[in-house]
Amino acid sequence: MKRRSVLIGSAIVPLLPLSALGQEAPNCDPEEGGGGLITIEKMAKFSPRARSDLLEAIVKGWRHVIGEQIITPIRAQHFLAQIATETGGFARIDENLNYSAKRLRQVFKSRVTTADAERLQHRPQDIANHVYGGAFGRQQLGNTEPNDGWTYRGSGFMQLTGRDNFKRRGEKLGLNLVGDPEQVRKPDTGFKVATSFWAAVNANRPADADDLREVRRLINGGKNGLEEAGVWLARARRNFTNVPTTPEEADKFDPSELQAVKSTLEKLELLEPNPEESGNLADLIRALVKFRADEGFPILDVANLLPPQQLRALYDEDVLYALTDYQARLPE
Repeated sequence: MKRRSVLIGSAIVPLLPLSALGQEAPNCDPEEGGGGLITIEKMAKFSPRARSDLLEAIVKGWRHVIGEQIITPIRAQHFLAQIATETGGFARIDENLNYSAKRLRQVFKSRVTTADAERLQHRPQDIANHVYGGAFGRQQLGNTEPNDGWTYRGSGFMQLTGRDNFKRRGEKLGLNLVGDPEQVRKPDTGFKVATSFWAAVNANRPADADDLREVRRLINGGKNGLEEAGVWLARARRNFTNVPTTPEEADKFDPSELQAVKSTLEKLELLEPNPEESGNLADLIRALVKFRADEGFPILDVANLLPPQQLRALYDEDVLYALTDYQARLPE
């Protein structure tokens, strides 16, 4: 049988057969974590600030992933990158709609007037019913009742939104998600729904081609969060692979994650686009300093450090989570 390969970092890695993820391998439990590819420890390294109950739901519910044919490392990496992007690194599975007036106008500019924003700010339920209701809600989401915007707000690991989406996933899974939408906002069911949604949009196809842009379009409907998903994808490739790494290799800064961070900073116009992958490390460091200042993070004295050490100090967990929170910086 001909075996295909993919590029992960600088190594060519074969797409592994089903048994490599534990479905057919002896002495392993395919029901949890794909036979060792996905573990709580690996998940915690992938997203250090993740909620423990969400990580547990992923590992224990991995059978649903395998059931949807997410059975190669590259598919698993893309799937995990997308659900990390949608949940803020597994920090939340219930859409945060506690917007200020300014953010409301930025995120929902076409659906919220200045007067609306002043009236609705910091009132999540009213915000949901306004932005996911009305003509838009009826036509795009199937929301027909006055409180549907809030009832069927973004939920679960894929931020399922709208009565119609809840109905379709519920019918597929044999669950009454329309009558009991809180199920989607619980970790176990929320994860199961995410795997079903992934399969419904046939995201395995572009994942096999390593086409992040197309995967993102299928999951989110556009390119919002594309660069941020690139950061999570780089981290997924580093953490979820059957290629062994030495402690020395594990401690090195991943060049693919570095490139994804650069792309995200370029999108934010904090860094000039550079066609060279390596780019200018000094420019990147300056961009990270500016980003930290804009976010109000502590000022770090890195002047006496070598550039690679400066980079490691500046790109800490605070920056990782702020930089990949695409919903905080949706285009106006």
